[in-house]
Amino acid sequence: MIERVVENWLTNAKERRGYEIPFCQCLMMNGYKVLHLSSHGQMEQGKDIIAIDKNGVPCAFQLKAGNITAGVWRDIKGEIDELIEIPINHPSINKSVNHRAILVTNRTITDKIRRDIDDRNAKYKSIGLPKLEIIVGSELLTEFIKVHGSFLPSEPKDFKTFLELFLSDGTDMLNKKLFSNFLSSILFENEGTESRPALRQKIASGILLSQYALSPCELKNNHVAIVEGWILLCAHVFGLAEKYELPEKYWRPSCKLIIQRINEQLFLLKEEVVHRDNYIEGSALGDGDVMYKARMTIVIGWLSALELFQKRINREYELDDCIYGYIKEYYPIKTWFWGESATPFFILMSLFLSEYGDKDLSNSIICDILLEITIENRDRDGKGIPDPYHGPKEVIGSIFGVSKFEIDWKSFLGSSYHLSVLVDILVRRNKKNILNELWRDISYFYSREFVPETDWHIFLWRNKTGEEIQEFYKSPQSWKELKEEAFSKELKLPKILKTNPEFLYYFLLTYPHRFTKDAIKLIDKSYVNCD
Repeated sequence: MIERVVENWLTNAKERRGYEIPFCQCLMMNGYKVLHLSSHGQMEQGKDIIAIDKNGVPCAFQLKAGNITAGVWRDIKGEIDELIEIPINHPSINKSVNHRAILVTNRTITDKIRRDIDDRNAKYKSIGLPKLEIIVGSELLTEFIKVHGSFLPSEPKDFKTFLELFLSDGTDMLNKKLFSNFLSSILFENEGTESRPALRQKIASGILLSQYALSPCELKNNHVAIVEGWILLCAHVFGLAEKYELPEKYWRPSCKLIIQRINEQLFLLKEEVVHRDNYIEGSALGDGDVMYKARMTIVIGWLSALELFQKRINREYELDDCIYGYIKEYYPIKTWFWGESATPFFILMSLFLSEYGDKDLSNSIICDILLEITIENRDRDGKGIPDPYHGPKEVIGSIFGVSKFEIDWKSFLGSSYHLSVLVDILVRRNKKNILNELWRDISYFYSREFVPETDWHIFLWRNKTGEEIQEFYKSPQSWKELKEEAFSKELKLPKILKTNPEFLYYFLLTYPHRFTKDAIKLIDKSYVNCD
């Protein structure tokens, strides 16, 4: 059954992007080293993928979606000529060495075109150029099934989860709990010791199955859902690597592919936002007020994260003025703090503003969220602000009386998961006067934090084991003690996050319940530069 599902997904992919990452993973499992994927969906000199095969020969791949008919062949002949005739331009490849040129499609190539390719190959050979090799859908399917090995969903509940994701309409928010359960069934199915090659194959299978499961979102250009799905996968791969202490060669190449896909989707989101002047989805009557504000909060938060990620990995990257303009235009009137699962979006906006140079607005956002929590979650008269385990869909459903989203708002009074995060940020920014004014209200709250039993469990969506820590601030409180805590170097985080801190820009937006004092330190410039 699963083979038929894979075949259905593969043959119905409308763009090369729909199977590009799984194809790269197959290449790596077959001994190739993938050097480059053309960024942002744009092919470079006829080459979508540049790799080196297991014999050390440079390879250039051009990927297509659909049948290669006579009409299609006429349209792409120029690209094929570039694929074959122009040497690969990459620092790891000697231009004087002939490369392999491979045309890949997820469907078929007609017999007439095959004969034309044979004739052209004879011509290429006579003038010392590489021949054109072809890979068609049936060959791809065989490779994909082979890579999956024994990790395809086989248990009824796992297969049901896979089908629920695969058959969704692709327009809704991603069911992150369901997706995490699906990934866990692939990557963490066996609790015993497993060989490193077997773990690498699990990662490969996770990539292929994630692409299948996210294909409905791809068809609808649901950028945020796609991004969250790939981040969940990357987080679970990090968890696997941390659990088994895997050397980087077993997981790093796959995670690089995943991160590239995440960035590609976020740039597509940015492009869509920049080129639209109306962000209403569907009917204005059904998409106004809190729904619209929640969407804009999420979108601007993700775009802030994208900019900060790019700046972190490339100090020469210039932050986009447009993103600054969106924050100035939409905050606070057209954004919405629906609960603590919104905190990361606002803090990422604040961090962007700080990096951009608008310190005043950056600090205002932190103070506004702190005030919102201390007022609305105040024991004696607060309305209640949902904790980070409740997303915007649940909160909106509860507001409008949808029974399956009922929330006990009063249960959140007097506590907060993110109050201590906000306090730490203001301490690092030396905002002693602001905290002094608010301290009486702050001291009435107990700060909550869930600490997983094992470090790598932070990458799972939910944990059955761990410790819930609840602490009150002192009143009066020593400023020296607050500074020691805010700048403490003892971080309760997995090693893999400490060595890959840029991932936290994306991880914390996807996992708002993992937004802790220690996690934010690694992406807060006032902490990172404190030495």
